[in-house]
Amino acid sequence: MHDCIGKRTITEFKSTHPWVNESVVAAVERKNFAKGTLEEEEAAIACSETLLDEFQDFVVRTKEELKSLQHGSKLWWQKSKQLMGEPTKLSSILALKTEDGTWILESGGKADLLAKTFSGKYVLSAQEENSYSDLQISSLVQREVPEPTEPLVAEITSKLKEESGTGPDDLPARVLKRFANILAIPIVILLRIILRTGRWPELWLEHWICPLYKRGAVF
Repeated sequence: MHDCIGKRTITEFKSTHPWVNESVVAAVERKNFAKGTLEEEEAAIACSETLLDEFQDFVVRTKEELKSLQHGSKLWWQKSKQLMGEPTKLSSILALKTEDGTWILESGGKADLLAKTFSGKYVLSAQEENSYSDLQISSLVQREVPEPTEPLVAEITSKLKEESGTGPDDLPARVLKRFANILAIPIVILLRIILRTGRWPELWLEHWICPLYKRGAVF
């Protein structure tokens, strides 16, 4: 899979200005680096020219995209607002107040306070005996797991979603689905070993968590 499946690295810049790209970031870095030197004025002028050029290119591209979109569609209005420079919806967090009355204004302090508050809520309360009914605490009963078979594994893997994310094992669901009949036997062997030993493979004990952007400010 590593040899046959192509991969590429995509770099995204989260910003309120959609025309900010690598050239803009580089120009701003050169301007900041030249601060206090003889090249400061020249770097500032070059940075302004780069920002103006990229903004004009963005306006031209956006106008071309508007021509190809259906007038009045949601995407058309979204592009129009970007072209007119209207402010987007922000998801900024207002100042927070701690239990001792201290106001938190910095983003780092807000994140720490929110994390502390949320983690404090995910705690089970103390166990209390029910005085109104006599209930026996039932013990967990382990259910019998059916023996995995080749037809059953092939049927399940053939129904996987190809767009599902790949985990640390780098095994795409697309491969499992398209070669369900071929991979059924080794998967059955692996499942039987897991059931017999009662242990997961070390590679499957690690997972990836990817935050998904929904709405509001992308940064």
